[in-house]
Amino acid sequence: MDLEDSNQPSSSEQRVRLDICYHGANFCGWQIQPDQKSIQGELMRAFSKLCDNEPRVIGAGRTDAGVHAYQQVAHVDLENFNKRSEESWLNALNSLTDPNLWVTNIAIVEDDFHARFLPHTKTYQYHVEWSPYPNPFYAYRRFHLRTRHFNFELVKEFLKAVKGEHDFKNYCSINNATDTTIRTIVKSELVQIDEHNFYFEFQGKGFLQHMVRILTGTAIYIGLERVNLETALKALQKDDMRDQLGVTLPPHGLVLASTRYV
Repeated sequence: MDLEDSNQPSSSEQRVRLDICYHGANFCGWQIQPDQKSIQGELMRAFSKLCDNEPRVIGAGRTDAGVHAYQQVAHVDLENFNKRSEESWLNALNSLTDPNLWVTNIAIVEDDFHARFLPHTKTYQYHVEWSPYPNPFYAYRRFHLRTRHFNFELVKEFLKAVKGEHDFKNYCSINNATDTTIRTIVKSELVQIDEHNFYFEFQGKGFLQHMVRILTGTAIYIGLERVNLETALKALQKDDMRDQLGVTLPPHGLVLASTRYV
């Protein structure tokens, strides 16, 4: 059985929810990897120093290397949680993890809470800087777009069209391992921060591997008029059109903005 599938704590344990934020540049992603620094690994290492064992930390999703999070959610089953206050747990955990990772909240939840399998929505943002030269303060946080012309109206038409239920087989990694590529996007929009900065925001109950990065890459290619809008929409209905869409953008512009349970 996959350790991620464990649904109930033992009789001596309490299930605890963690809310976490992190800058992903120095991590190999959420999931533990041999000889690499991961979010999950950092948290489990910290708990192993505070507990008599190394409890398994299970996340709502597995962000890739370089991806950031404003609010990732995880759970862990702990013995003797009440021997410390919540503030004490937070202080202890944050003193033991990488400074680019921060546990913002910790609290006891019902035994049937499961960060991954309980129904929830995720909101992702992909941040873009549109300017002649990249701002060094945005390094590893925004994708730099250097162009004089960008058709925002075409981009907005594309984002409006991808909202709803579609088969995103052309908008995911070839390594995607899910049973179905059908997903529902409940929010898909472009948000302007200022004249040089904007982000794409996608909300849904589930996303495929690299889906947001490919949707955003295609949206940008539509804005640059390198990909035809009709072609991008046809790719939601036909097979084998991945090579006619936009690139998979690098991970550093992507942020898991929030995780909400329904």
